[in-house]
Parts: sequence; C-alpha cells; structure tokens
Amino acid sequence: MAPWLDGYLLTLDGEFDQGVRVLRESLRSSPDFLTRWLLAVALAYQGRREEACALFAASATDDPRNILLRIGTGLRHALVGDRESAWEILRSDLDVSSTTQRDFGYALWVADCHALLGDAEGTLEWLERSVALGCINYPFLNRHDPFLAPLRAEPRFQQLMERVKQAWASFEA
Repeated sequence: MAPWLDGYLLTLDGEFDQGVRVLRESLRSSPDFLTRWLLAVALAYQGRREEACALFAASATDDPRNILLRIGTGLRHALVGDRESAWEILRSDLDVSSTTQRDFGYALWVADCHALLGDAEGTLEWLERSVALGCINYPFLNRHDPFLAPLRAEPRFQQLMERVKQAWASFEA
C-alpha cells in the first residue's frame, strides 16, 4: 500500500490532525511529490495556510506541466489571496484537461480553488463535475471540507448533497 494512503484517507474522513500527522510520517520515510502535495492539502484543510503554501511552492519546482502541481499552484495563490494569479491558473487548460475530465479528486480540488476565490458558480460547477465522476463522500463534502462551508446554505449545494447522500448511503464496498 502507498505510504501516503492512510493519511489521505484520514483527511477525507475529516480527521485533519491525524491525517497531517500520518502524512508527515510518510513524508519522512518517503519524501516523494505526492506525499508532500497531499500533506499540503491536509494542512490547507486544517487552516494552516502558510505551511500548506510552502509545501505547494516546494512542489511547484518538480514539473510545471503536472496537473496536480498546477492545481496546487492555483490553491496556493487562492490561499494567500493572490486572486489574479489563481484565476490565471483556473483559466488555463484545467477545464479541458483529460485528467480533470475523468478524476473526481482533481475536479474537487479545482472546486476548492474556486471556493477560496468566492466563486460560488464555479465551485458548484466543478463540485457537480466531481460528483458526476464519482465523488460521493457525503460527510466530507457536506461537513468537513472547510472551503465549501460558504456554499452549504445554497439551494443548489443542498440539492447536490441530497444526491450525494443517497449515493453514499447505498454505496457498498
């Protein structure tokens, strides 16, 4: 099993403190790009923006063509309030990237970036895309993802969460 998986699963369960701890341990034993990137995400969800941004920035030097790196750069800019740079990333080819068209995780992180920028319409579009691609983690979306909090009272968000809740309830592993 990948060393980062337990930490990421804890993060998706809303256990940010434990997720960060496990991802830090994983990073010590396996200092790879993905572990560092997922730790940055977990730190951002935890509200530790400076630490998250430092890890996103460190990752950005690895391969600027990598879609995760571009999403991380967009998140980093949004986390520090550099709206213009974040929008530049979001207006790039993320929308037509084959990766964001087939992977709900990537679409969710782009939704988070839109949420950080206060773009409710863009957030909901990307969140709907993420759900259509299979993101049915109802507790995370409805309660734990801190960037979605401003949308939770929106009727469109609530309707989407009803669909996600039904899918979550009927999911069998």
